[in-house]
Amino acid sequence: MTYNKKQFVLNEILNIKNGFIGDYNFSFFCNEKLFTLRPIQFNYFEIYENLPALLSKWRKENPTISTGVFEITEDRTKIWLENHVLNNSDRIIFMIDDHENNSFGHIGLTNFNFENNIVELDSVLRGVKGIYPGLMSLSVYKIIDFVLNYLFLEGVGLSVFSDNESAISFYKNLGFKTVDKQPLIKVKYPDETKLEIRPKNSNLPIEKYYLKMKLING
Repeated sequence: MTYNKKQFVLNEILNIKNGFIGDYNFSFFCNEKLFTLRPIQFNYFEIYENLPALLSKWRKENPTISTGVFEITEDRTKIWLENHVLNNSDRIIFMIDDHENNSFGHIGLTNFNFENNIVELDSVLRGVKGIYPGLMSLSVYKIIDFVLNYLFLEGVGLSVFSDNESAISFYKNLGFKTVDKQPLIKVKYPDETKLEIRPKNSNLPIEKYYLKMKLING
């Protein structure tokens, strides 16, 4: 049977969402404390007391994590989890938990590009701030290791707002380089205002830019 990387990767992501982790160890130490990247699975409601409420709280506290502005509710977060994360074969999000099941943030992957063997970091957020310095850096390193040495992709990219200087500095310190700059326009929908990449022939005013950054293996 011919090896199919796309089928392998998407099957692994689906298996992880179903609770079949395989032989990859998602745990790591930060300040002598053990943490793990715990995937949000289809049965997340059995694992977390009220995950939509927690994610909604963090989203309100960190409005720049998203390109959209909208009313944040637990019901809307639950729909997002089910439709845009769990039932999206192209996306997975991991909670950053200690081994007492306390959650400190989340990190994910999205936009698998099998032609170029690359995937983007997604939903990188520290929910609990001020403790365990280095936790987010170690979480990024861990998910990069998963991408390169378990999924066998060749690169990791990301998108960040050009005015988010702290995030840009964070990623540069991890070895990411800016490779592109995309103009964003403001688009209003009935229940949301979003920043979207400006079409090439559009004359709409540019609100800000997305920096595309990339880390290539080797």
